[in-house]
Amino acid sequence: MDFSDLAAKTSAINPMQLSKAVNLLRSYPRGCESGLSEEDFNPPIDVFESITANLIELYFPSTLYLAELIPETLETGNGRKARNQRKQLRKFLNQMTISVPSDYEINAGKLITFHDLENKHNPYEQLIDEGTVEPWNPKDFYSIDIDHERVFKSLLRFVLQQKLYQHHVHWQHKDGLFIFLPVRHSDLTRTENWTGQKQATRPASTR
Repeated sequence: MDFSDLAAKTSAINPMQLSKAVNLLRSYPRGCESGLSEEDFNPPIDVFESITANLIELYFPSTLYLAELIPETLETGNGRKARNQRKQLRKFLNQMTISVPSDYEINAGKLITFHDLENKHNPYEQLIDEGTVEPWNPKDFYSIDIDHERVFKSLLRFVLQQKLYQHHVHWQHKDGLFIFLPVRHSDLTRTENWTGQKQATRPASTR
């Protein structure tokens, strides 16, 4: 029951019953005789239970790779470098019909990723200057200053999005939510039944 169900029921009861219910609710913070006793507010202190937080330890590769992007990937139509370099790179990729994994970040004209850029067949080989590839220890990178830490956290977010995308969990940037999509295309529309004042059906939320 939610507040709307309670409101519907209270509209039909007599004032005396309603007054008793209100007094009972008001007694919660007081612990008076008409409501709950002190023991209800102060459970025994010698009772323990084990709880598990819904957190998992995060692991990431031991090597981070940086490489200079070739100049044309970040140039706008007027010959200047774009302020939002990641957005400009996506625009370049669309124009050139090139597809690459989205688990990368860009900072100061450099592509930053956990993909092995020293491998000549890496997915970004068409975008970087091979002679500028630098392997880094992740901690050495994000410990430089707060800006490098921010870039590294952003990279981890893109890595997570890429991993979840492979499991049909898509990131919706405007809503700031992950959307759980069905594995089968035929299940794109989901419905759920519920019974309130009457039985009904509606599209199910996938968020």
